[in-house]
Amino acid sequence: GEDMHMSGASHEERDRGGYTTSTLLDKAEVDEGSSGYTGHYIVVCGYDPVGGVFLCRDPASHRQDLVISARNLDAARRSFGTDEDLLLVRNAALDPRQVQAAVHAAREGGAPVPAGCV
Repeated sequence: GEDMHMSGASHEERDRGGYTTSTLLDKAEVDEGSSGYTGHYIVVCGYDPVGGVFLCRDPASHRQDLVISARNLDAARRSFGTDEDLLLVRNAALDPRQVQAAVHAAREGGAPVPAGCV
């Protein structure tokens, strides 16, 4: 499903976007043009509940910000070869409004990742 379970985080905390997350995923699931399984970690910086998308950073990508749908991120982290884990880091400074603005900017051509996203 599209609701990914984050152990130890309440729904309210997840909805506020108070966590920075790292996940092992199949890069082929989120990268158009990739083929075959490629295990790869990315940083999930925030979630936009209005658009149902995650704002991510991929150290191997030339793009600063990636916008990935909840469905694609969930499929990528559940692919064969991954352990389906999410590593959560509490980040009270991350403002959901900054996440929404960064998602919009990334779709329009790029902007800095919100403060608090490494």
